[in-house]
Amino acid sequence: MAIYHKGLKHHEDRVAKRALADGDREFLRRLQHEMNTQDTAATADPRFWVIKGSEMCRDDNDPETFALRVSDGVAAENTEDTCKTLNADIMPDCDSDDRTDFQIEAEHGFSHEFVLRYKDEDGDDCFEYLDIDELNEFLDENGTDCEVFGQSKRSVVYPNTMFLTEKEAMEHLEANDYHYSKDAHTYCMTAWRSPDVERLWKILQEVEW
Repeated sequence: MAIYHKGLKHHEDRVAKRALADGDREFLRRLQHEMNTQDTAATADPRFWVIKGSEMCRDDNDPETFALRVSDGVAAENTEDTCKTLNADIMPDCDSDDRTDFQIEAEHGFSHEFVLRYKDEDGDDCFEYLDIDELNEFLDENGTDCEVFGQSKRSVVYPNTMFLTEKEAMEHLEANDYHYSKDAHTYCMTAWRSPDVERLWKILQEVEW
């Protein structure tokens, strides 16, 4: 069921009005030309542009990689760095009465995601296969304040991005790329079933300014 805002109210229009200036007309002419000549990107009018990229999100079912969270935040964001951080900073504190020298390795392509290597009380090299739940159980039993969790990449349309032309979207991305993912790019969308936007776009595209 859709959720509608109930507390939003109209208020008095306090914006000062003015006549259309020559600079406004020149801006509208340039905008109109760009809107009418840019590639349609196989997208229906009223089309607009946004910034699209990707982000890593938690995925415990079918993860692409594993990350490590410690008490003060995320310490590693991929499987390789997770194993390195565990071996350098966590595993040395996990010695038990009958096992020592713990090391963790990623085990790709199998139902168990990790290999735990250690020496037993006789000094022999041993190993155990662990899935992510078993690894976290081992870490918890050894008193460490950390968690290994799965992550996968998902596409995201960045909020607060909306451009009338691809040219402006590209200029924005080039000037502000540090706010976005490395694979961020301009992306064309349509204002689907939005009559007001459709009429405004026709005014911008068709009126002789």
